[in-house]
Amino acid sequence: MENENKNDRSQQTSSAGNQFETRFHRLKIAAGAKSDTELGKSLGLTQQSIGAARKKKQIPPVWITRICEKHRISADWLLFGEGAMKREGRSIQIAESPAPYGPTTLNESLLQAVIKEEEEIIVAHPAALALKPGKKAQLIATLYELFAEKPGRKVDRATVMKLVKLAV
Repeated sequence: MENENKNDRSQQTSSAGNQFETRFHRLKIAAGAKSDTELGKSLGLTQQSIGAARKKKQIPPVWITRICEKHRISADWLLFGEGAMKREGRSIQIAESPAPYGPTTLNESLLQAVIKEEEEIIVAHPAALALKPGKKAQLIATLYELFAEKPGRKVDRATVMKLVKLAV
């Protein structure tokens, strides 16, 4: 029984590592980078930041958001390998500071749905409760971008769950 548990953990770790490598590879493709150094330059990051992400086998959500915005990449493609690589339609910009005339392009009902779903999942998963405010904000922004890129797409729990797990 103990050996089965060790094998399960080993397979999960291996699967997570493969998933990281797949996503990291798509991140480099999206940025047009042939190396980690080129990816770092595209994201405005140091080689140490890239190395830390590789060591942890976690891509910070803000990197995904930056690449998606900068290169008009579909978050579905980048995260899950689904759909077309390039996004269609307008780009959604999430401002660093409030717009002088208010959020004219923000879909408030979509944002509320994203936050509601994200909060319900975080409350149900103790590990996610430790998310720092900045990381939580990046998660919400990434989720909003993902669901806003396809008009009429409903916020679905499974996709939110996948991204919450990535953030933790």
